[in-house]
Amino acid sequence: MTSPLPGSILAAFAHPDDAELWAGATLALHARHAAVTTVVPHRDDVRDDEARKGAAALGADLREVSRLDHATVQQLLLEAQPVIVATHPFNGVHPEHRAVATTVLAAVPEHRIATGRPSRFYTCDTRTRASPPRTRCRTRSSSR
Repeated sequence: MTSPLPGSILAAFAHPDDAELWAGATLALHARHAAVTTVVPHRDDVRDDEARKGAAALGADLREVSRLDHATVQQLLLEAQPVIVATHPFNGVHPEHRAVATTVLAAVPEHRIATGRPSRFYTCDTRTRASPPRTRCRTRSSSR
């Protein structure tokens, strides 16, 4: 029995290196079979270059945006039509991570109602009770 191929992903993160740190293996695996788009806010030339290199290493397309706000996330969802959306955990320590997660989650329902996508929403967390810490993504399945 073969497993179904993974669907397209829109991964929104607060910082240029967050995609690799929070969901790198998952995004790289999906990029072998489907479109993966990572989204981060512009920073400076050095950090923007870091984001480009990270996306290339993952096999993902990169979208750098001036602001990662509700309207921008809505537009990205319309353009990408992802099956899966991934972002930071809502209870993360870093305030920019929490803000991005909250913004992304707020933008998903309207798009989901209109298009039926995304069918899955993941928050990626590096904290576990096991030692050593490892990255894991938690799923929130959307239902109609």
